[in-house]
Amino acid sequence: VHWPSAGHVEAYRALERLVDDGVVRSIGLSNYRVEDVEALGETRVAPVANQIEINPWMHRKDAIQFFRDRGIALVAYKPLLRGAGPEKDPRVGELAELAGVTPAQLLLRWGLDKGFAVIPKSTHPGRMRQNLDAASLSPLSADATAYLDSLTPSESAVAETFEAHFAKRAVVDPSGPTLAVYGPPPSSSATA
Repeated sequence: VHWPSAGHVEAYRALERLVDDGVVRSIGLSNYRVEDVEALGETRVAPVANQIEINPWMHRKDAIQFFRDRGIALVAYKPLLRGAGPEKDPRVGELAELAGVTPAQLLLRWGLDKGFAVIPKSTHPGRMRQNLDAASLSPLSADATAYLDSLTPSESAVAETFEAHFAKRAVVDPSGPTLAVYGPPPSSSATA
């Protein structure tokens, strides 16, 4: 289920029936928050994965632990912050240079070291190869890991940022079901 919009619980139940019928083997989620998984209630078929934004600037530790406690694997999208991670913090580039890797590889290795499946996006074959090579790199140093871990703001700030992502998506696609569930962002009425 790609997004926990109106009807997502019913969609999940339909997918469970497809598992029962042998049409699909497993069910995955995307963009689900803790409360969205809780809204599913008791499931006959547990979700195997949840694809959410995870990077050093968006590391929702409490939510991640919730999913892990339920055996839900985490797939990190935007692990490179759409390529802006190194620009956001020059120290990322310095740490990468010290490690003899690219900044993208440093960020991907951080996610891999945390146990996430990372799915970077690139249209450049050379960068795709570098991204794949991150999986064969040694784990990051304790100093590099500690620094990248420090980039995550407080859990409440991260939650606010993620909730803003939901609101922003509703504005981008006002006809989509997300708007019905989450409502318009607080500032949209003032600017409409």
